[in-house]
Amino acid sequence: MNVLGVIPARGGSKGIPNKNLAMAAGRPLLAYTADSAKAAKQLTRIIVSTDDETIAGTARSLGLEVPFMRPATLAGDDTPMLPVLQHAVKAMRECGFAADVVVLLQPTSPLRRAEHIDAAVNLLERTGADSVVSVVEVPHQFNPVSVLSLDGDRLRPFIDGPLVTRRQDKPKVFARNGPAVVAVRASVLEGGSLYGTDTRALVMGGDASLDIDSPSELAQFASSMRIPYRHASEYQPVDIAQLRPGGSYKSLIEKRTHPIDDLVARFGRIPDELLTSRPCPTCGATDAALELEKDHMCIVRCGSCDLVYVNPTFDESHYKSVYASQAYQDIVRDLGINSHEYRVSRFGTERVGMMSQFLRVPPGRAPRFLDVGCSTGFVVEAAKNAGWEASGIDLNPSAIEYGRSRGLDLRTVALESTGFAPGSFDAVGLFDVVEHLLDPGRTVQQAVNLLAPGGILFLYVPNYDSASRMLMGANAHFIWPTHHLNYYTPSTVRDFMQRHRLVPELIVTEGLDLQDYLWYRREVLNRHDESLEEIADLLQFFVNAGCYGKNLRVIARRSA
Repeated sequence: MNVLGVIPARGGSKGIPNKNLAMAAGRPLLAYTADSAKAAKQLTRIIVSTDDETIAGTARSLGLEVPFMRPATLAGDDTPMLPVLQHAVKAMRECGFAADVVVLLQPTSPLRRAEHIDAAVNLLERTGADSVVSVVEVPHQFNPVSVLSLDGDRLRPFIDGPLVTRRQDKPKVFARNGPAVVAVRASVLEGGSLYGTDTRALVMGGDASLDIDSPSELAQFASSMRIPYRHASEYQPVDIAQLRPGGSYKSLIEKRTHPIDDLVARFGRIPDELLTSRPCPTCGATDAALELEKDHMCIVRCGSCDLVYVNPTFDESHYKSVYASQAYQDIVRDLGINSHEYRVSRFGTERVGMMSQFLRVPPGRAPRFLDVGCSTGFVVEAAKNAGWEASGIDLNPSAIEYGRSRGLDLRTVALESTGFAPGSFDAVGLFDVVEHLLDPGRTVQQAVNLLAPGGILFLYVPNYDSASRMLMGANAHFIWPTHHLNYYTPSTVRDFMQRHRLVPELIVTEGLDLQDYLWYRREVLNRHDESLEEIADLLQFFVNAGCYGKNLRVIARRSA
């Protein structure tokens, strides 16, 4: 089945001048629809229908096709969508592509995701319907049984019958949300209808149903995508001597290749038969290009969603053995156990405080928190100290044993084997976990299932677009392909969260970029920078505030 994605983007918009190219958080509005369309698996071709050469150029720079220009007669303020799509089908047929299904993707719906597009096409194919239209449930206060009209200055029910005031008594009703997605058979379009006689509903959540129709809505969307302004007084310095006691950091750098050292000593490389190619762990695409090579492994960049990840990799059993190995136990002991109390007071307390700002917990009940990949349990201990019901899981036996010795509820078990009931927790933490996983989506989805409705996920991952990488390139220590398999940026982590029923509410960065850079210059290059050391904390604040800190902190809420 040939599925044609059509993004209509004419140039003469008046409500918002040049709307399709209006900038939102540093990107043209069109770019957000381009992201979701390119990440969708069910679209055979994606084109932009436009009459404007500037829009056409921008579309091509975003990786979209513009195989024809729309005639001016189909680009007026009052031009219906049906003839625009009919023209696209005909023009593409003349270009040698016969569409069976057309998927309409309005650029004014920037929060629609790839999964919505794929779901619409799958529903159309499964039901044999003429079309599928995305809708959103109407908020109860706007339900027809609640709507009123004015008769002079008197309120009267808009429809006949008694006024219904209780939300529970109101019927569920739905409205088209833009629409963000319309999937329709080409034969229906050519028969003179946009929807046909059999239309099915793709119900989308309110969080994904934004339809930008005014400058204020565009401004609100842009504001939601921006990096929050931060005050220098918020910066909390890190005591490097306590965080990285003795030579623990140097030991970490020296031991980073311990899983492959024997292989490289024997073969001079990693034998090909031990590695397996994998698709992009975010979108499933296979069109990746080499980004860099380090430690005999390749790091690539996805051509569809821009995620950077290791490919090919070892299998899952290899990584489980790595994290249970004595060498890794030693790393955890040197870095984690010896600095546990400092981590509780400095980082655990900070993270618990951040989560507290976003929790939705009934009065009188303690928050329920699960830390996945808890290491020694320093966040669990801080949560327990705050009066929370806190548990942690990790596959590292020595870390769990140490945490238990401090009276913490920690378990050596994989997430899928915990036995926790769905909806058990108000917050789940994934601190320094997702970058290690072959299938991060599976783990995040399992975590989401454990969240109560409206619960939050706190994700902590390295930031590929960090000052560390910009200053040190492949020598940045978080670029660790034997252990770190996935590398996110503020954009790609937002995309990843949204694909798993999560609405990001906070994306910020923190890091030790300057400290790591100074260590590298001192220990590796034998260069000393006393002047830079004097202002390292201030510079680190600037780096963090600009979202270039080494670690991404993401708090995302489970959508309904």
